[in-house]
Amino acid sequence: MDLHHPLLIELAEHRDLVLRLKDHREDFRHRFDEYHVIDRRICRVERGFEKAPIEEIEQLKKRRLWLKDQIFSEVRAAAEQRA
Repeated sequence: MDLHHPLLIELAEHRDLVLRLKDHREDFRHRFDEYHVIDRRICRVERGFEKAPIEEIEQLKKRRLWLKDQIFSEVRAAAEQRA
């Protein structure tokens, strides 16, 4: 099971748009970077490289999901504007 969820793979069809948003919008870049920091932390704990309380990991997973929803919404909106 792959525990890591990189956004550029999950949004492969919008890769150029994601990179453009990341380069031109600081708020988007901040969410994108935060998502990946959280994702790496969760993966390290789930693979046994680090330890963390279950409550902390559950909070991180909720935050990661919220960030992902925000990022997907922004990418979808930007893609519709380009169409």
